[in-house]
This record gives sequence, structure tokens and C-alpha cells, in this order.
Amino acid sequence: MKIYNYHTQTGEFLGATDADENPLVPGEYLVPASATKIAPDLPQGGKIAVFDGQKWSPIIDQRGLEYWLPDGSHHIITELGQTKPEGALSEPISLQDMPTRTGEFRDFIKLFCKDEQLMIVAATQSNPAIKLWYDKAMGGPNFSLDHPETTLGLQALVDAGLLLKSRMDDVLNTDFTKNI
Repeated sequence: MKIYNYHTQTGEFLGATDADENPLVPGEYLVPASATKIAPDLPQGGKIAVFDGQKWSPIIDQRGLEYWLPDGSHHIITELGQTKPEGALSEPISLQDMPTRTGEFRDFIKLFCKDEQLMIVAATQSNPAIKLWYDKAMGGPNFSLDHPETTLGLQALVDAGLLLKSRMDDVLNTDFTKNI
């Protein structure tokens, strides 16, 4: 009699083996822990069979898949059933491949009214994430609306309650280089 072995933690199908006959009851077979008499349907298309204690189910398996988010962060899928998030990239962003809405920070900051500019500068005194973003932007030779750090800096302003998300979106959708 065939039995179907599965991983004790994930339930994923490991393979089929022949069951041992019960030495005390001839004609009866032993089914050890982490095995079942139920045969799995072997799924296709990047899925594997996973046993939940009662039945087999096809579950997507992308473990080991690397991806990058638009903010440049690197991730690896480690769990069954996880998938690459929408908008994730298959390789890191190359600065050469990025769109070129690039200019100087002093022109970018003009997208904000005087009160917003003062609020941003004041926030650099109390919020390390905003200070780091601001210092990098001021010190660099170019400033790009399309660079992931621009979005991270503006998101820090939103997270601090200093900028509305809708205002952030407006700024990111403006090409400040056309006003130069």
C-alpha cells in the first residue's frame, strides 16, 4: 500500500513510499505521522501539493524568488503561498534606467508654498528621517522626482502629519524641471 509523506511544518508533499505491514495485525498497514493514505493531485504551474490534515491543496511556491520594491529595497520570498507584490521589480533599479525628471533641489522646493517650505525645514530639526532626506537632497548634484528616496522623504513628511498624502501625490506628479 502506498502512503504519501508530507513535511511536518509546511505540509508540503515530500514523496510516496510503501507502507510497512503491521507486524501485530497481518494485512493491516502502518501510516506514520506526517503521512497519509490520500494521494495528492500534483499541481502544475509553480504550485505544490500541501496537506492540511484532511486534504491536499495546490499552493503557490515562489520560495527563493528575489524581488525589489520601487523604493530599492531587496526581498526574498521565504514562505509557501507568498507571491511577489504588485509593482515589484525582478531586478534592482538602475539609476541609468530611471526616468529623468531631474533638476536641482532648490527648484524642487519651489513646488511648496512658503509655509510648507518652513514646515519642512522645521521638521529637519526634530525628525531624523526627514533630516537625512533633506540633507541628501541638498547635498546632491541632482534631485530626481523619480528616485525612490524622494518618495521615501515625502512619505516621512506624510507620516509625521506634516503633509497630506494627496499633496505628496500632487508633488510627485509635477515635473518641476519644466519650470527651470
